[in-house]
Amino acid sequence: MHLLKLFLLLPYPISIIAYSIVITVLFFLFIIPITGRIFNKLEEWEIRGFNRFINPKITLFIANRLTLPGVIVHEYSHAIFAKLTGAIVNKISVFDIFHKGMLGHVDFSLTGGKIKQSLQLTLTSCAPIIMGFMVLIVLSFGVLPTCKNLGEILLIIYLIISIVNHLSMSPQDIMLYRRGLMVTVVVVSLMLMLVLAVTLQKPVYI
Repeated sequence: MHLLKLFLLLPYPISIIAYSIVITVLFFLFIIPITGRIFNKLEEWEIRGFNRFINPKITLFIANRLTLPGVIVHEYSHAIFAKLTGAIVNKISVFDIFHKGMLGHVDFSLTGGKIKQSLQLTLTSCAPIIMGFMVLIVLSFGVLPTCKNLGEILLIIYLIISIVNHLSMSPQDIMLYRRGLMVTVVVVSLMLMLVLAVTLQKPVYI
């Protein structure tokens, strides 16, 4: 609260800069990594819990193959953000039955200079968390309340569980995420600064 009061007392241009930097830093340096870590741990606990009662192979089938819609959302999130940031998407796979331990993958090539490549790395890597939560919000608050029978309700619940099950970031995702993180924070802060300035219809002085 004290920090918020301090921002409100700042001159307009400085407050816009402060808001932009704080929001971006919180999102990319804390919210995304912590969320990815939490869902990684939940996935580990889920597998360990199932392994106590059933065969590990059946556990992996339930946790991974049975939740294929979540894999699809996860991998296509990578692909969409790669495309949006200018990367070249070479291949999308959502069911790698011949690759042990791999559910799916997106093969993409970086383009452009340092700044563009940093955005491609970081945003593409964390895309499943961003897109996953967007889809969850739509399903939970947009689609589920309109369901008219038990079958529809169970289908939406199944989709929600499948997506939640794949909101984690893989070690490869985390590695790529960190490579472009600092540049992404700076660029997104500047973009957010401009958006706030335009929204409030006042000029930003830098």
